[in-house]
Amino acid sequence: MDAARARPSTSYPRWALALAFLVSVSVLWISAQAPAVHSKPKEGASSPASSGAPPLVRLMAGQAKLDLLPSTQYWIDHNKDTTAPAIQASILSGQAKFVPSTSTDAHSIDGKVLWLRFDLKAREAYSQWLLELGSPLMDDVSLHWQDSKGQWKSQRAGDVLARKDWPLHTRLPTFKLQSEATDAVSYLLRIEHARFPVSLPLVVYSDSTYLAEQLKEHMMLGAFVGLLVLLGTASLSLHGLRREPVFAAYAGSLFLLGMFNLTNLGLLPLFIDSASPLISDRLNYALAGLTAALAPWLVRVIVQPVVHLRLINVLIILQAAAMLCCATWELMRPTWLSYQLLNLGTLCSIALIYALMAVTWQRGESITRWVALSCTPIALSVTPLILRNLGAIPNSWLTQYSVPLASTICLPALLYALLARSNSRREGRARAAGLPSHDALTGLPNMRSFLQHMHGSIIRANGFGHSYGLLLVELTNHAWFVKEHGREIADRALILSSVRLQQNARDMDVICRLDDSHFVMLVEGACSQAQLIKLATQISANSQMPAEALPVGSSLRLSISCALMPTKESLSQGDDAHAQLGWLVAAAEAAPKDQRKTVRSIGF
Repeated sequence: MDAARARPSTSYPRWALALAFLVSVSVLWISAQAPAVHSKPKEGASSPASSGAPPLVRLMAGQAKLDLLPSTQYWIDHNKDTTAPAIQASILSGQAKFVPSTSTDAHSIDGKVLWLRFDLKAREAYSQWLLELGSPLMDDVSLHWQDSKGQWKSQRAGDVLARKDWPLHTRLPTFKLQSEATDAVSYLLRIEHARFPVSLPLVVYSDSTYLAEQLKEHMMLGAFVGLLVLLGTASLSLHGLRREPVFAAYAGSLFLLGMFNLTNLGLLPLFIDSASPLISDRLNYALAGLTAALAPWLVRVIVQPVVHLRLINVLIILQAAAMLCCATWELMRPTWLSYQLLNLGTLCSIALIYALMAVTWQRGESITRWVALSCTPIALSVTPLILRNLGAIPNSWLTQYSVPLASTICLPALLYALLARSNSRREGRARAAGLPSHDALTGLPNMRSFLQHMHGSIIRANGFGHSYGLLLVELTNHAWFVKEHGREIADRALILSSVRLQQNARDMDVICRLDDSHFVMLVEGACSQAQLIKLATQISANSQMPAEALPVGSSLRLSISCALMPTKESLSQGDDAHAQLGWLVAAAEAAPKDQRKTVRSIGF
């Protein structure tokens, strides 16, 4: 019977994992099969629009920004040495047949050059307009045009140049457009890029709008970097305090993921090194390989699967060694083969991470499952990057920001899950360390600690001339719990009673368990009779709330005796803490019992 009941709970994770796998495969298949996503341009193909000029785009004073890509034409040149004047001459002679561009184009131009052609006309002279390319990872980009005197002008950006040599020292390649005259200007944009297909948005901004967009972007990226620094500092501090390798592994994965994000977003070469283009040209792919190499091992340390599968361990080691070799190859001498091996290795790393998630999920612990769920979206967010690199989808906002968004959401949740798991495992050691000063069952301060606090309160009350409060709380149905449900349920009732008292107590108040059915609360500071009665009433009302830890239909029954100390009668027994507490216990036992009255006052 028990085995039959346990089957649904064990089959649910398998259904969930199978459903997630089918959804992921379906998304990948649809993305790869979509005919409009990846266009393979035909060089030299002629069309009705290819022989004419591109549509003239008028830049009005009230416009903030404009999507320029639908108004452009493209042509792919197999000769990298062709200059802009030569392209202009080819256009006039009809040799270079430009084709209209669409937002879904993805041009594979490894070993070739992509030329984009567009015409702009500013309505006002000396109005400043800026052209921004929507990808920070471009090898070589240059903008060419003729000024009013017929002289060719050009601006150049890309990873082959240091950021200080760009027209604008920004994260994305940005060019200043011609602004001296209101005549129409024909522009030629030359793009040279290897490895993944080129599909980037082209946006024209006014100078004021561009400044506002830059401020918003810097604020968001600064918050992301600050979050990474905060999480890294917290994880290293936890590792230093608790000596647990899982926090060191978290810090290592955070560092690798942060460095990859900063390089992929164009921040690292912008703020760290403005002299060498090596950081933005090769380091991004090398960091991707290094992250893919160490990610499965770091995830294994973080999730800590109970089942030690020899096959997975061997695959993790082989994967790490192979990816480290590919990353070194990519950093020292990048080729098309090294790039493809990096993509395939990253897919293998994602598969290993999902295998670790599946093994971890079978443990059934809620905290461990939270750890697994926190790791999964980060691995899933790499999928758009791989699809872009393989040419299945065009470059877009999702391909650039999927990993930072997943990191922002999942990294804090992962650290919280790791901290919760660490606290649950350290709870036994913490309670064992607190046995000399705390109660073993409830975790409340023991009698010695309580009397020390009470002694200090008596000294302060005598010095300032005010009264302090004492509440004697009795669990009246403790004997019934022991008789009807056993000692374990009775202990649960005691623990729940201590929780109810702590929920209503202030930070300065102290609670102690006297015996099997009695608690005492020290209300620190100056207090009045009305405050004591109100506090006792709140405790009595909260204790009657139903609790899952108790049997159905049962609740706590607390009888509370409150006293404003010291009184003349208590001082006759002595002015020390032990005597004052003894007087309260004796007075509560001598007071008449009334089952209908749960709160009683003693001495007032």
